[in-house]
Amino acid sequence: MRIPSIKGTAFQSAVEDLQRLLSEGKLSEDELERGLDDDEIRALDEKVNAASWYPMDLYARMIRLLAEKEGRGRKEEYLIRRGARAAERIRSAGIYRQLELRRKNWGERVGQIVVTISGVMYNFTRWHIEETDDPGHFKVVVEDAREFPDEAFYTAHGFVEFVCCLVSGSRMRVTGSRPTPDRIVYEVHDLGR
Repeated sequence: MRIPSIKGTAFQSAVEDLQRLLSEGKLSEDELERGLDDDEIRALDEKVNAASWYPMDLYARMIRLLAEKEGRGRKEEYLIRRGARAAERIRSAGIYRQLELRRKNWGERVGQIVVTISGVMYNFTRWHIEETDDPGHFKVVVEDAREFPDEAFYTAHGFVEFVCCLVSGSRMRVTGSRPTPDRIVYEVHDLGR
């Protein structure tokens, strides 16, 4: 059975942020030991391979620690912002460069980006777009999401919202829900309509 995992590129940002908090004295060794076991702590000192897979549950524990330390009591907001920053890093790397920022078919282009990126970032889950009768509203649906932790639920929310705003050129509102343990739905609404 395949272990639900996340790609090293995303995992690396969590490792780097934990290392930064440790070096700045904002995270103590005791706090780190309460969140991670000895083998996981040793893994923080190893070089992360961007193309390798890392266990999703370890990633979730790492970003949970980050949210506790940097979220200032607003963990969900912190995680959503973290997801948006991840999307910004990917955009800065030129992933979206080939896309034209026109309003025509923006929902389809958002769907293509989100579905493609999710397939590269996670070795589990299935993502797709569900259209609605309203051209300013669609849904990003994540299936087989039982092992998709709450921390990733919120970071994905921020990622989806950033991509929607970027591609549509408009203000967007994204809400997320988990109607069943195995299904996540992000509702996307164009506020410019």
